[in-house]
Amino acid sequence: MTTSLLRRVAEGAALATVVGLVAAPAFQAQAAVKAPTSLSIRAVHHAVAPGDSATITGHLAVAGHLTGTGRIVTLESKPRGADEFVPVAEVTAGGKGRLSTRVTPEFTTRYRWRYDGAEDARPSASGIASVRVKHHPHDPRRVPTSLSIRTVYRPAKGGAVDIVRGMLRAKRVTPRHRLVLLLSRPSAADAWTLERSHRTHRNGVVRFRVDPTQDTTYRLAFLGTRLLAPSISGLVRVPVRPEATTAATPTSGHDSHAGSWSGATRVKVLAPTPTA
Repeated sequence: MTTSLLRRVAEGAALATVVGLVAAPAFQAQAAVKAPTSLSIRAVHHAVAPGDSATITGHLAVAGHLTGTGRIVTLESKPRGADEFVPVAEVTAGGKGRLSTRVTPEFTTRYRWRYDGAEDARPSASGIASVRVKHHPHDPRRVPTSLSIRTVYRPAKGGAVDIVRGMLRAKRVTPRHRLVLLLSRPSAADAWTLERSHRTHRNGVVRFRVDPTQDTTYRLAFLGTRLLAPSISGLVRVPVRPEATTAATPTSGHDSHAGSWSGATRVKVLAPTPTA
Protein backbone atom coordinates (compact mmCIF):
# COMPACT_ATOMS: atom_id res chain seq x y z
CA MET A 1 0.00 0.00 0.00
CA THR A 2 2.85 2.37 0.82
CA THR A 3 4.47 1.70 -2.57
CA SER A 4 1.17 2.33 -4.37
CA LEU A 5 0.69 5.64 -2.52
CA LEU A 6 4.20 6.80 -3.38
CA ARG A 7 3.61 5.92 -7.03
CA ARG A 8 0.40 7.99 -7.09
CA VAL A 9 2.15 10.97 -5.52
CA ALA A 10 4.97 10.76 -8.09
CA GLU A 11 2.51 10.52 -10.97
CA GLY A 12 0.62 13.57 -9.65
CA ALA A 13 3.83 15.60 -9.36
CA ALA A 14 4.84 14.69 -12.92
CA LEU A 15 1.40 15.67 -14.22
CA ALA A 16 1.57 19.00 -12.40
CA THR A 17 5.00 19.65 -13.93
CA VAL A 18 3.69 18.94 -17.44
CA VAL A 19 0.68 21.18 -16.92
CA GLY A 20 2.95 23.95 -15.64
CA LEU A 21 5.23 23.66 -18.65
CA VAL A 22 2.26 23.89 -21.01
CA ALA A 23 0.58 26.76 -19.17
CA ALA A 24 3.72 28.92 -18.78
CA PRO A 25 4.13 29.79 -22.50
CA ALA A 26 0.41 30.52 -22.75
CA PHE A 27 0.61 32.87 -19.77
CA GLN A 28 3.68 34.59 -21.21
CA ALA A 29 1.98 35.00 -24.59
CA GLN A 30 -1.08 36.47 -22.90
CA ALA A 31 1.10 38.91 -20.94
CA ALA A 32 2.88 39.99 -24.16
CA VAL A 33 -0.36 40.95 -25.96
CA LYS A 34 -0.56 44.73 -26.42
CA ALA A 35 -3.77 46.58 -25.72
CA PRO A 36 -5.66 48.01 -28.73
CA THR A 37 -5.80 51.81 -29.02
CA SER A 38 -7.96 54.28 -30.89
CA LEU A 39 -7.64 57.97 -31.75
CA SER A 40 -10.33 60.53 -32.52
CA ILE A 41 -9.82 64.02 -34.00
CA ARG A 42 -11.84 67.22 -34.32
CA ALA A 43 -11.12 70.66 -35.78
CA VAL A 44 -12.76 73.24 -33.51
CA HIS A 45 -12.45 75.86 -36.26
CA HIS A 46 -13.25 74.52 -39.72
CA ALA A 47 -12.39 77.77 -41.57
CA VAL A 48 -9.95 80.55 -40.69
CA ALA A 49 -8.55 83.68 -42.32
CA PRO A 50 -4.87 83.74 -43.37
CA GLY A 51 -2.71 84.18 -40.28
CA ASP A 52 -5.42 83.02 -37.85
CA SER A 53 -5.09 79.92 -35.68
CA ALA A 54 -7.32 76.88 -35.33
CA THR A 55 -7.59 74.35 -32.50
CA ILE A 56 -7.23 70.63 -33.18
CA THR A 57 -8.52 68.32 -30.44
CA GLY A 58 -8.75 64.58 -30.01
CA HIS A 59 -8.80 61.64 -27.63
CA LEU A 60 -6.49 58.65 -27.17
CA ALA A 61 -8.27 55.57 -25.78
CA VAL A 62 -6.48 52.42 -24.62
CA ALA A 63 -8.44 49.21 -24.08
CA GLY A 64 -8.62 47.45 -20.73
CA HIS A 65 -7.47 49.01 -17.50
CA LEU A 66 -4.83 51.18 -19.22
CA THR A 67 -5.14 54.91 -19.84
CA GLY A 68 -3.98 57.27 -22.57
CA THR A 69 -2.94 59.94 -20.07
CA GLY A 70 0.73 60.95 -20.35
CA ARG A 71 1.36 59.25 -23.70
CA ILE A 72 3.04 61.16 -26.55
CA VAL A 73 0.90 61.65 -29.67
CA THR A 74 2.06 63.27 -32.91
CA LEU A 75 -0.01 65.68 -34.99
CA GLU A 76 0.59 65.31 -38.73
CA SER A 77 -0.49 67.69 -41.48
CA LYS A 78 -1.03 67.35 -45.20
CA PRO A 79 -1.48 70.75 -46.87
CA ARG A 80 -3.33 70.94 -50.16
CA GLY A 81 -1.11 69.63 -52.93
CA ALA A 82 1.21 67.64 -50.64
CA ASP A 83 1.82 63.94 -51.25
CA GLU A 84 2.12 62.80 -47.64
CA PHE A 85 1.45 63.68 -44.02
CA VAL A 86 4.32 65.39 -42.18
CA PRO A 87 4.75 65.66 -38.37
CA VAL A 88 4.26 69.23 -37.14
CA ALA A 89 3.70 68.88 -33.37
CA GLU A 90 3.93 66.49 -30.43
CA VAL A 91 1.34 66.55 -27.65
CA THR A 92 1.27 64.77 -24.29
CA ALA A 93 -2.22 63.37 -23.69
CA GLY A 94 -3.93 64.99 -20.71
CA GLY A 95 -6.52 63.61 -18.33
CA LYS A 96 -8.53 60.73 -19.81
CA GLY A 97 -6.35 60.86 -22.94
CA ARG A 98 -7.49 64.30 -24.10
CA LEU A 99 -5.47 65.99 -26.88
CA SER A 100 -5.40 69.64 -27.94
CA THR A 101 -3.07 71.94 -29.85
CA ARG A 102 -3.26 75.08 -32.00
CA VAL A 103 -2.13 75.33 -35.62
CA THR A 104 -1.73 78.25 -38.03
CA PRO A 105 -2.14 76.91 -41.57
CA GLU A 106 -1.20 79.07 -44.54
CA PHE A 107 -3.48 77.08 -46.84
CA THR A 108 -6.26 74.53 -46.51
CA THR A 109 -4.74 71.64 -44.58
CA ARG A 110 -5.74 68.16 -43.47
CA TYR A 111 -4.69 66.92 -40.03
CA ARG A 112 -4.52 63.60 -38.23
CA TRP A 113 -3.19 62.26 -34.92
CA ARG A 114 -0.62 59.43 -34.85
CA TYR A 115 0.29 57.27 -31.84
CA ASP A 116 3.39 55.11 -32.29
CA GLY A 117 2.48 52.62 -29.58
CA ALA A 118 4.37 51.41 -26.50
CA GLU A 119 5.34 48.19 -24.74
CA ASP A 120 1.77 47.81 -23.50
CA ALA A 121 -0.24 49.42 -26.32
CA ARG A 122 -0.58 49.13 -30.09
CA PRO A 123 0.00 52.05 -32.50
CA SER A 124 -2.96 53.77 -34.14
CA ALA A 125 -3.94 56.74 -36.28
CA SER A 126 -7.01 58.92 -36.20
CA GLY A 127 -9.28 59.93 -39.01
CA ILE A 128 -8.77 63.23 -40.83
CA ALA A 129 -9.94 66.74 -39.95
CA SER A 130 -9.62 69.69 -42.36
CA VAL A 131 -9.09 73.39 -41.74
CA ARG A 132 -9.96 75.62 -44.71
CA VAL A 133 -8.05 78.88 -45.14
CA LYS A 134 -10.09 81.63 -46.79
CA HIS A 135 -7.85 83.32 -49.36
CA HIS A 136 -8.48 86.55 -51.21
CA PRO A 137 -8.87 85.94 -54.96
CA HIS A 138 -6.22 88.60 -55.70
CA ASP A 139 -3.49 87.15 -53.47
CA PRO A 140 -0.15 86.97 -55.32
CA ARG A 141 1.08 83.66 -56.63
CA ARG A 142 3.81 82.32 -54.37
CA VAL A 143 7.36 81.91 -55.65
CA PRO A 144 8.46 78.25 -55.93
CA THR A 145 11.24 77.19 -53.57
CA SER A 146 13.69 74.31 -53.29
CA LEU A 147 15.49 72.93 -50.26
CA SER A 148 18.80 71.07 -50.46
CA ILE A 149 20.34 68.92 -47.74
CA ARG A 150 23.73 67.39 -46.99
CA THR A 151 25.74 66.13 -44.03
CA VAL A 152 29.09 67.44 -42.77
CA TYR A 153 31.38 65.62 -40.33
CA ARG A 154 33.18 68.49 -38.64
CA PRO A 155 35.94 68.76 -35.99
CA ALA A 156 34.84 70.13 -32.63
CA LYS A 157 36.10 70.39 -29.07
CA GLY A 158 36.41 66.91 -27.64
CA GLY A 159 35.98 65.17 -31.00
CA ALA A 160 33.90 65.64 -34.15
CA VAL A 161 30.20 66.28 -34.77
CA ASP A 162 27.68 65.60 -37.51
CA ILE A 163 25.98 68.62 -39.05
CA VAL A 164 22.85 68.43 -41.19
CA ARG A 165 23.06 71.45 -43.48
CA GLY A 166 20.41 72.80 -45.82
CA MET A 167 19.99 75.71 -48.23
CA LEU A 168 16.69 77.33 -49.14
CA ARG A 169 16.32 78.85 -52.60
CA ALA A 170 13.53 80.82 -54.25
CA LYS A 171 14.56 81.02 -57.91
CA ARG A 172 17.86 82.99 -57.72
CA VAL A 173 17.21 84.34 -54.24
CA THR A 174 18.31 82.66 -50.97
CA PRO A 175 15.79 83.84 -48.35
CA ARG A 176 17.05 84.49 -44.83
CA HIS A 177 15.23 84.23 -41.50
CA ARG A 178 12.85 81.56 -42.80
CA LEU A 179 11.77 78.68 -40.56
CA VAL A 180 13.04 75.20 -41.51
CA LEU A 181 12.13 71.94 -39.72
CA LEU A 182 14.43 68.97 -39.09
CA LEU A 183 12.67 65.60 -39.39
CA SER A 184 14.28 62.30 -38.36
CA ARG A 185 13.58 58.60 -38.83
CA PRO A 186 15.77 56.07 -36.95
CA SER A 187 16.62 52.84 -38.74
CA ALA A 188 14.18 50.86 -36.56
CA ALA A 189 11.27 53.29 -37.08
CA ASP A 190 8.69 53.60 -39.84
CA ALA A 191 7.43 57.14 -39.17
CA TRP A 192 9.07 60.58 -39.22
CA THR A 193 9.59 62.56 -36.03
CA LEU A 194 9.85 66.33 -35.64
CA GLU A 195 13.26 67.04 -34.08
CA ARG A 196 13.45 70.85 -33.92
CA SER A 197 13.49 73.98 -36.08
CA HIS A 198 15.90 76.79 -36.97
CA ARG A 199 15.72 79.88 -39.16
CA THR A 200 17.91 80.34 -42.21
CA HIS A 201 20.99 82.58 -41.95
CA ARG A 202 22.82 84.42 -44.71
CA ASN A 203 22.59 82.81 -48.14
CA GLY A 204 19.54 80.81 -47.03
CA VAL A 205 21.64 78.32 -45.05
CA VAL A 206 20.39 76.41 -41.99
CA ARG A 207 22.39 73.99 -39.81
CA PHE A 208 21.44 71.36 -37.25
CA ARG A 209 23.88 69.50 -35.02
CA VAL A 210 22.84 65.85 -34.64
CA ASP A 211 24.13 63.00 -32.48
CA PRO A 212 21.95 59.94 -33.17
CA THR A 213 22.13 56.87 -30.93
CA GLN A 214 21.33 54.66 -33.93
CA ASP A 215 21.66 55.03 -37.69
CA THR A 216 19.16 57.75 -38.61
CA THR A 217 17.75 59.28 -41.80
CA TYR A 218 17.08 63.04 -41.86
CA ARG A 219 15.25 65.46 -44.12
CA LEU A 220 14.30 69.16 -43.98
CA ALA A 221 10.96 70.88 -44.55
CA PHE A 222 10.13 74.52 -45.27
CA LEU A 223 6.50 75.29 -44.48
CA GLY A 224 6.23 78.32 -46.75
CA THR A 225 4.91 81.86 -46.27
CA ARG A 226 2.38 84.09 -47.98
CA LEU A 227 4.94 84.86 -50.72
CA LEU A 228 7.08 81.69 -50.77
CA ALA A 229 5.84 78.22 -51.62
CA PRO A 230 6.76 75.34 -49.28
CA SER A 231 9.30 72.67 -50.14
CA ILE A 232 10.82 69.52 -48.67
CA SER A 233 14.36 68.21 -49.11
CA GLY A 234 15.67 64.83 -50.07
CA LEU A 235 17.16 62.37 -47.56
CA VAL A 236 20.53 61.96 -45.86
CA ARG A 237 21.65 59.21 -43.52
CA VAL A 238 23.86 59.71 -40.45
CA PRO A 239 25.43 56.59 -38.90
CA VAL A 240 26.27 56.14 -35.25
CA ARG A 241 29.79 57.42 -34.70
CA PRO A 242 32.31 55.78 -32.35
CA GLU A 243 33.58 57.90 -29.50
CA ALA A 244 36.08 60.31 -31.08
CA THR A 245 39.31 61.13 -29.27
CA THR A 246 41.05 63.16 -31.99
CA ALA A 247 39.91 65.82 -34.43
CA ALA A 248 38.69 64.53 -37.78
CA THR A 249 38.97 66.03 -41.23
CA PRO A 250 35.65 67.52 -42.38
CA THR A 251 33.88 65.43 -44.97
CA SER A 252 30.57 66.06 -46.62
CA GLY A 253 27.84 63.61 -47.43
CA HIS A 254 25.23 63.55 -50.14
CA ASP A 255 23.57 66.61 -51.63
CA SER A 256 19.90 66.31 -52.35
CA HIS A 257 17.25 68.61 -53.83
CA ALA A 258 13.49 68.20 -53.80
CA GLY A 259 10.43 69.64 -55.44
CA SER A 260 7.52 71.59 -54.05
CA TRP A 261 5.48 70.75 -50.95
CA SER A 262 2.40 72.81 -50.21
CA GLY A 263 1.11 74.14 -46.92
CA ALA A 264 2.20 75.58 -43.59
CA THR A 265 1.47 75.19 -39.89
CA ARG A 266 3.04 76.31 -36.63
CA VAL A 267 5.08 73.53 -35.08
CA LYS A 268 5.63 72.90 -31.39
CA VAL A 269 5.79 75.77 -28.94
CA LEU A 270 9.38 76.61 -29.81
CA ALA A 271 8.68 77.29 -33.49
CA PRO A 272 7.58 80.87 -34.24
CA THR A 273 4.86 81.55 -36.78
CA PRO A 274 6.33 81.87 -40.31
CA THR A 275 6.27 85.38 -41.74
CA ALA A 276 6.16 86.54 -45.31
